Amino acid sequence: MRLLLLLVFVVTCEISLVAKPTITIGDQVFVLAHEEKGKDGTLKEFLPTGENLKSWKRLVSIREFHAVNDPKQYILTLAQQYRAQNPSAKFILTEDKANGDWLIDFVMASPDPKNRFIEWNVFRARKAPNGISVFQHAARYPYKESVASIIDQVPKHGS
Repeated sequence: MRLLLLLVFVVTCEISLVAKPTITIGDQVFVLAHEEKGKDGTLKEFLPTGENLKSWKRLVSIREFHAVNDPKQYILTLAQQYRAQNPSAKFILTEDKANGDWLIDFVMASPDPKNRFIEWNVFRARKAPNGISVFQHAARYPYKESVASIIDQVPKHGS
């Protein structure tokens, strides 16, 4: 029995020593929180420690699309989908001419009146050996009464 308990303890320690992948942006560390793999690509979502996928405030994701080969077309399609959901929405599309990456930068409001927040997103799509890679950085800014109460928290374009 002691041998079994010792074995369980050693296995538990070994599992806890395996570190999850992380991404660091500035001084913020994001830890892998979710991963999906399929024949058409992959998705990895990273969150700061202590946050979860249901109520996150900062999120970084990496998507790989094997059946998509054009970063520009991916970003234009994303812009069309975003515009269809939010007809009055504003966004910025940019090409990084140095490497052919395409970016979209937009802000959207939560559709849930009980969980109100503004969400800022940047997606960057680039060619990859087997399709494209898409990098996302998103931040949510909750508010209670008015969007004006959080406007100073939202990053300014170019800063």
